[in-house]
Amino acid sequence: MPNNSKEAQELLRLKDRIETAKTEKARVEGELNAIKKTMKDEFGTDDPKKIQVKVNGLREQVGRLRVQITEGLAVLRGELGE
Repeated sequence: MPNNSKEAQELLRLKDRIETAKTEKARVEGELNAIKKTMKDEFGTDDPKKIQVKVNGLREQVGRLRVQITEGLAVLRGELGE
């Protein structure tokens, strides 16, 4: 009989772990859906590969704008005699 009691306790522990895992899975899925919604709102897609392409394009654009600003400031400083 003691074995059956230990087995029953183990089964109850397993049942609790399964319930905890189900709850955690539901929480993580909710977070994932929220992240995907944010990505869709911000980038127009929730596909990570497409977002990476957009981010790379934005980085390139930022780099070009920095160069233009730096060059423009140099021209202004030259014109102002600084």
